[in-house]
Formats: sequence, structure tokens, C-alpha cells
Amino acid sequence: MDIFGTIASAIGLATTIKGYIDSVKGGKEHRNRLRDGLTALQFLLPLLESRLQPALQGINSVSPKKIEELQKIFTIYQEILDEIEKKLTKAEKKERKLLWPFDKDDIINKLEKLEKLASWVHIAIDVGIGEMIEQIHKDVYSVKGTMDTFTSQLADIFSSQQELHSSIKKANQDISYVKSTLDYHEREALANSLSSLDFGKVLAENLDAHTKGTGAGLIASPQMEGWMKGKPSLLWCRGNPGIGKTISLVIRALTEQNPATPVLFIYCNHTSQLATRNYLEAVLKQLLIYPFVTEGTTKAIKAMQSRPQIPDQKELQSILIKELSQHSRAFLVLDAFDEIFNETVRHNLVDLFGELISGGQTHVVITSRPHISSIKAEAILEIVADSADIRTFIISEIEKISILKRKPWEFKDKIIKEVQQKSSGIFLLAKLHMFTIHQKAKRGRPSDVTAALQGLHNNFEETYQDVLERIRQEDSESSNIFHHIISWILLSYRSLKIEELQSALQLMDRKYELDPSDFLDQEYIISLCQGLVIIGNESGTVSLIRKF
Repeated sequence: MDIFGTIASAIGLATTIKGYIDSVKGGKEHRNRLRDGLTALQFLLPLLESRLQPALQGINSVSPKKIEELQKIFTIYQEILDEIEKKLTKAEKKERKLLWPFDKDDIINKLEKLEKLASWVHIAIDVGIGEMIEQIHKDVYSVKGTMDTFTSQLADIFSSQQELHSSIKKANQDISYVKSTLDYHEREALANSLSSLDFGKVLAENLDAHTKGTGAGLIASPQMEGWMKGKPSLLWCRGNPGIGKTISLVIRALTEQNPATPVLFIYCNHTSQLATRNYLEAVLKQLLIYPFVTEGTTKAIKAMQSRPQIPDQKELQSILIKELSQHSRAFLVLDAFDEIFNETVRHNLVDLFGELISGGQTHVVITSRPHISSIKAEAILEIVADSADIRTFIISEIEKISILKRKPWEFKDKIIKEVQQKSSGIFLLAKLHMFTIHQKAKRGRPSDVTAALQGLHNNFEETYQDVLERIRQEDSESSNIFHHIISWILLSYRSLKIEELQSALQLMDRKYELDPSDFLDQEYIISLCQGLVIIGNESGTVSLIRKF
């Protein structure tokens, strides 16, 4: 098999493995990391093939010997992918799901090798095939002490130390972008010491909650398509509360389409008012985890962390701007800008966006409600309600309710039309209405569902009042628990984790020694609050569905 056949085989294996990942249970963190790595290879390897064509035709200076080395390297990686695929195909099943078949050390070892390959291919695309091979030489022989089996395999491919030293010298002259020498674990530890914020969990929760088949209109809009391709540099997506203007689908599309490009994101939340420095630290944390972060950035952050002083905002901003300037393209997404209440923080972030886009490489998108006046965008995308998306959401929710799923289509169609009409183009209303329908459907009587449909309102005020009235009609103990839950969520200085809320509720019962085995059940809390309270799957953060 020639090198093109080997690369094609690697792409095919990556595609097959990704098909298995979504049907696997367990190992979520490593599954997501594996999916990201495979997506990067699926994108990068075809670009590498286009680089190889002129090399094989003798148009550039890459020698046949180097092409032969490259062929052997990809054969090793093909074997790694093949091993992953075989383990997945032989995985045990539980409840129609495959069980994650890798132990932690094994999968981390494989992930690091795949990420290393992606970083080498990135160099080939940005600089050239020859420079990629020189960097591989450098990485292999920079290993201190005894080489592991994998590194020894690579070392055996290369013929002589003399060729190695001349190769490294040329690579150091030609590669303008020097990838960090820290491995993933070192970068992860440095990132976690920099910031405790994890916007990645918010992204994962939003994507988990996303209803398949909705939100495509946002990505397909001319303004968003243009921004994702580089013009304009700053796009403002604005819309009223509750219409489903989440930008998480755009973030996912960006990472899938640009696996070798930094895609950074910030989620603002009215319950967590942060300083500008906190946002900068959180974004730099994301960059540190990014496989292609430069050596200069990791060194600068390590030096900053070694000092006893709190990192300076200007220093953090300087590191961020310098790092992004070394990439041919980068994206920064900020969601819910209007939920930042501090005007100084808003002003600082607007100034940062201006600096970032002035370099030409970084493209910024902001979402907020329309009343914000401090954003000076090159283009504005008005987000409006999509009735087709709301209909898709309602159908999806009906399919989750086994009692309704079995009913005739005419009955289900009645629910769809009534809920859609009473939702007034607002996703949050549709969610609250469907929670009400779900509660009534538990009784199994169509007449209860029909009565509930007739009682739905087309606005938040009356819908909230109805929910509150139903809760008041519960027994006094349940009503008191509900009010304690809402009070803790609304009055807390920051967002609460579910365990923190459960602890607070236990203390309200005058139980001064916490007993987690006696906490109120999460499902009970959600059911009691009748859709007004949600718990993040990834972060465990408790939040209130609200209209403002």
C-alpha cells in the first residue's frame, strides 16, 4: 500500500471509530477527547494529501527517502487506529450500549499519540512536508532516557544522527510557529491552576440539551456563514429572551470544520458576575488545552503562575493577543453579553475584541439582547423565532413520553399545534408547556392532557403564575421546600451546584450534620419545581428558567 492508501485507510478508520463513539457508555471525558482528535485527523489528512501530490511529482524538494519515512510513520498510526477500532467492536454491551473498553492509561497513551500526529500534520499544511519530517525527528530524539516502544519504532525509521542534526537546524530556521513542548497532562495541570472556570462543561450541557434538527437556520444564515469564513470580523447576534439564540451549535460547527484552529468561547451568566481578569484566565485555560498552543504562551503562563501576585489583567490580555496573532485564524465566541452587569467589565471586553480583530486573524461573535448599546459590530444578525424548530422540539418531547408516544397521530398533532400556538415563538414557553403536558400525561387519561392544553397561556407572566399556583396547591411541606429552593437559587452570590443546594436544604431542616445519603433526590427537586429549575448534566449547576 502506498502512502495515499495508508492515509485513506487512516481516514476510513477514524470515520468508523467516530461511528462507534456515540453508542458507547462510560469514559465520557476520554470519548469526547477521542472524538475531537479523530475529527481533527479527518480534516487534516486530506489537506496533507494535497501537499503530498507535488512532492511525489518532484515539484518540491522533499526526497523519496523522506516520503518513505512518512509512509512508515503513518503505518504505525494506522495500527493504533486499527487497535482502537478492534477494541470497540469487541466491547461488551449493557442496556443496548457498548461499554467503554479502555482503561485510563491505555486510552490516554493512544490519545497523546494521535494528538502528536495531528500537530505534525498541522506543520506540514502550514509550512511543508519536509519541515513536518524534521519536527518528527526533533520530537523523537528529544526524548530523555530510555525510549518507549512507540518512540523506538519511530526512531528506527530514521537513518542517521547526522541527517537528524541538519534536519533540526533547518526546521528551527523554517518553522515560525513553535509548538509547546509540554505534554497534554502538563498543559492540563497548568490550565487548571490558572482558572477554575470550565466553559467547556456549559457547551457540553447545551449540546446535550439540543434537540436534533433544530438551530440549522442560525448556521445557514448569510451573516453567520460569512463570519465563519472570515468576514465580517465582528458579528453581533441579537434577539429577545427565550427564542433559542444559543450559539453552541456554531461553536461545535467551528471546531468540526477548523480542528487545527483555536475556537474559544465564553458563556456569561447573570448569577456569576466575574471580573475581566476571570474571563481572560478562562480563555487562556482553553488555549492551554488546545494541541497547537505555542511554547511562548506556556512559558509565559508558567512564569506568571510562579509569582505570588495575582495575575495582572494587562499581562493576561497581552499573552492572549500574542498567542492568537501566531495562528493564521482564530475564533472567539461570547454568549449572553447582556448578562454582564458591570459596565467596566463590558467596556474592557469590547476593547479586547477591538484589539483582537485589528490583527486580522481573530474573528469574534457576540450574542445578547437588543438593548445593549456598547457593541460596535461590523454586521448584525437579528435572531428571530423559528416555528419549524419549535415544532421539531415539541415532537421530540412527545416521543420521550411513552404514554403520549402510543397515542394516535391525531391526538399528538393536536398537542403539537396547541403548544406551538401558545408558545408564541419562544422556546422557553414551549419547554414549560411540555413539562405541564408531561405531568398530566402520567395519569394516562387523554382528557387530562386536553384540559391542560386548554389552560396553556401564550405569555410568561400567566404561565409562571399557573406553575406557582399549582405548587402552592401541593402540601405545605412541598410548598415550603419549593420556596427554599427558589430562594437559594435567586439569592446566592454565585451559581450553586446541586450538592450545595441539597446541603442547604438539609440544613433548613435543622440538621446540622450533613448526611449526603439523606439528601433530597435530584429528580424530586426537578419534579417539585415543575420545569422552573434545571440541573446541568456536566457541571451539576442548578439554574432557574427565566424570561429576563
